Amino acid sequence: MKQIETEVWVPNPENSPFMMTERVKTYKEVYQELSEVLKKEGVYDELDYFSNMMRREDSEFSTTYRWIACFAVEGGNEGHYIHIETISEGGNELIYLGKTFMGLEHALKVSNICTQAFYR
Repeated sequence: MKQIETEVWVPNPENSPFMMTERVKTYKEVYQELSEVLKKEGVYDELDYFSNMMRREDSEFSTTYRWIACFAVEGGNEGHYIHIETISEGGNELIYLGKTFMGLEHALKVSNICTQAFYR
């Protein structure tokens, strides 16, 4: 599994072999990459849903976050949610959300796959 990056990197022509940021990806681009990872791992179709929670999904992914956290929580009255959030000094921001009715173990499996996708 290739690590999901929130920026597009290219070789720095002035300082080879270092890389430089060409642009920041959009929330939609990162969501699509994460969805493909979940499909490849065979868990995407087992989710009740997996949603991009950003109102402006075509906006640039925040560059001020410190970590991306992926974790499972129990639903209010049924099922389990998979949260993907950015964590920064300003707090947490929910960016993607999945839901499963297949139990806590399955929700933890999905959150683990998401974590590995960002931290390979």
